[in-house]
Amino acid sequence: WSEDVGTGVGAGVGPGVGAGMGVVIVDWWKGAQPPYTQAVANSRLVGASTGYLIHVLAEYYSVALSSVHLVGHSLGAHVMGYAGKYVKAVRGEKVGRITGLDPAGPYFTNTAPEVRLDPSDADFVDVIHTDIPTELWQLG
Repeated sequence: WSEDVGTGVGAGVGPGVGAGMGVVIVDWWKGAQPPYTQAVANSRLVGASTGYLIHVLAEYYSVALSSVHLVGHSLGAHVMGYAGKYVKAVRGEKVGRITGLDPAGPYFTNTAPEVRLDPSDADFVDVIHTDIPTELWQLG
């Protein structure tokens, strides 16, 4: 990952992504910095701000919420959960999909659905785990 969204994942993303499609990259790297407990707290505000943006896009630019797909990695997975919760609370409708990539565990595992990515945050929520401790590592 890069500290400059223009040179990392976001480089080259812009017009021409696809007809009628758009990409929004939430650059919150300063808010995600240590201490981890502060980054966890900041994730709620970033999620609410992202949810507000989605609300504005739906309200003023006729973006269909069913076409919105939010993707977040680690803490960002929970940020997208908070965004989905915000949209549902404000508009009474869910975004179409949220994908969590290796959602962060500390301060989210075994907590209430209100404080973590949850299946109720979108019409479809999927999680992709690529970095899970397993007993298999001990076999080598």
